[in-house]
Amino acid sequence: MVVCFVCSKCTELQQLIDVCCVARKVDALDQWCLRWILDIHWYHRVSNCEVRRLTEQPPLTSIIQKRRLTLFGHLVTLKNDLARHNLTLEDAIELALNKPLWRLLAASVATH
Repeated sequence: MVVCFVCSKCTELQQLIDVCCVARKVDALDQWCLRWILDIHWYHRVSNCEVRRLTEQPPLTSIIQKRRLTLFGHLVTLKNDLARHNLTLEDAIELALNKPLWRLLAASVATH
């Protein structure tokens, strides 16, 4: 019998397992919703692959992953833009909250 003490590796493994469980639950809910929309019941004996083919919908987790990667790209671009304009994140937040000031700064940068 192997005893696993609480350590960083075990915690990381548990977090990975939790993420996988949540992803499976999200995909199961997505599949259930598609079946409900199409009025497909369990006794119709339609496979999950067939439901996906009929709806031409990717799994919800792949849509979420795509949007996360898109957001990551925006954050990387934002970081590069901030460094180029010598702004801190706090400055960027203040500018975003004060949109007319942001437009003024953008106009002044464009003219230089």
